[in-house]
Amino acid sequence: MFKQNSICAFLSAAVMLELPWLAITFVPADSGMAALLLMFFIINPAAAAASGIFAGKNISSSWFQPLLLTGLFISGSLIFLDMKSQDFMFYGILYLVIGYIFMAVTAFKGKKRQFPPC
Repeated sequence: MFKQNSICAFLSAAVMLELPWLAITFVPADSGMAALLLMFFIINPAAAAASGIFAGKNISSSWFQPLLLTGLFISGSLIFLDMKSQDFMFYGILYLVIGYIFMAVTAFKGKKRQFPPC
């Protein structure tokens, strides 16, 4: 399970740290806001949901993945976007909630499948 957790952590770091760096480095200034909006409203919530689904398959060893993704998002926004606004904390908490909701739903569906219907 360590290998799967490290792969998920690597992918979370790629999405939450590399994408903001790529956006500020290679995207022209006039379309930079569109790239950031795409990240904040589509890519990052999808990554939070994916980490929650991954964590829900084995909660005992992967429960920290949504928390790690949120920490990487907040770190990336502070480092690369140089924004110390409380709005990014709100987005981070929102991604955390999305991740843990998907984790709970995935775990519940997995437990439901283990028991045959009557």
